[in-house]
Amino acid sequence: YGWLQWLGVDPKYKRRGLGTRLVNRLTDLFIQRDVRMMLVDTDAENSGAISFFHRRGFGGALHHVYLSRNLDDHPLSVERRAQRDE
Repeated sequence: YGWLQWLGVDPKYKRRGLGTRLVNRLTDLFIQRDVRMMLVDTDAENSGAISFFHRRGFGGALHHVYLSRNLDDHPLSVERRAQRDE
C-alpha cells in the first residue's frame, strides 16, 4: 500500500493543476516501487477533497474511526524531555 498522508495547495495557487501534478507524481513513484494500492483519507465533510480524489480515480469510500492519544503527559515522554533538557 502507498498512503498519501497530506496534500495541500496554497489557496493562491488552487485550480492551477498543482494538486493533480503532485498526485500524479506520487502515483508514478508508488508504481516504481510496486505499490498495488494507493490510499488517501479526508474528513467526511470535505466535499472538495472527496470530489478532487474521485476525479483522479479514487473510490471505495469507507467510513471509519480514527482514535488519538496525547502522549505529552506519559511518564516516558516526561522522562525523555527531562533528559534532553539536562
